[in-house]
Amino acid sequence: MAETEQDDEKRRRRARFVDALATSAQQPGERSRVGTRIAGAVAIMALAAGATLGLGAWRTYQNAEEEKKQQVAAEQAAAEKKLTESHAAEQREREKREEERKKKEEEEKKKADAEAARQPPPPPPTPTPEKDSAADTLRDNRAKGPQLRSKVLLKNVATGLCADVPGYGPGKTGKSINQHRCNGTSKDNQLWDIRIQYEDRGPGGAPLAIIANTKDDLCFDVPTRGPQPPGTPLSQAYCHPGIEEDNQLWWFEDTGNGSFKIRNFASNHQCLRVGKAAEGHHDRRLILQSCTNGPESAWRIQR
Repeated sequence: MAETEQDDEKRRRRARFVDALATSAQQPGERSRVGTRIAGAVAIMALAAGATLGLGAWRTYQNAEEEKKQQVAAEQAAAEKKLTESHAAEQREREKREEERKKKEEEEKKKADAEAARQPPPPPPTPTPEKDSAADTLRDNRAKGPQLRSKVLLKNVATGLCADVPGYGPGKTGKSINQHRCNGTSKDNQLWDIRIQYEDRGPGGAPLAIIANTKDDLCFDVPTRGPQPPGTPLSQAYCHPGIEEDNQLWWFEDTGNGSFKIRNFASNHQCLRVGKAAEGHHDRRLILQSCTNGPESAWRIQR
């Protein structure tokens, strides 16, 4: 039997006992004494009933509070379980996306590798041609601005001979400039410096330069000043760098085959050429002459 039912049963018993006392109190001769007893018994029973009812109410309250606590705990556990399951689901989803991404990357890489395998191999790189000494000499000078390009041979394409100062030592002013078998050592005097004086004042923006012998520091020179006629022989003279109206300035026309026409700026752009063989083939003098497209007007600039 539940506690509540037991409490009800006790109350019913007390009620029946009180009714019995009240009935007996109606008998004659006992009213005064019995009344007193009844009053005391009723008071005791009332106190007992109040205590019993208070205890039952307290127990009911405690049971209700316990049920509430259990319900709250159950709800919290359910919420935590749901949150844990949600986090686990998100983690699984992230892992799934990462796996799909890696799989896609692998497929794309395999596809790219397969595509590359189907492509023909690239052609071998074109070998860089060796620098042409003449073209590179001028290009280097022009790129670097006015400065010395030292110790080069000037070799005529037609004769295969080089610009030369007679003898082996230093030349003198007014002495001729000839051609001779090439000798690029310091023992001879065939080495020349090309010194850029003006970066872009020549035709088409070409640089203007003087040509000085490395052994005596004398320059290619056309006699006097100003333009001179074809056939004028060349001599050595003191260099006059930077004097544009003098006729020691030369410019170089690229022929496109690794050689240059060396043209005098003051003398109507005539070319440096080899004169007639009046004194023998090897010592033919260098002169000014009209330019041609043949090898007689072409010079290679070599180290």
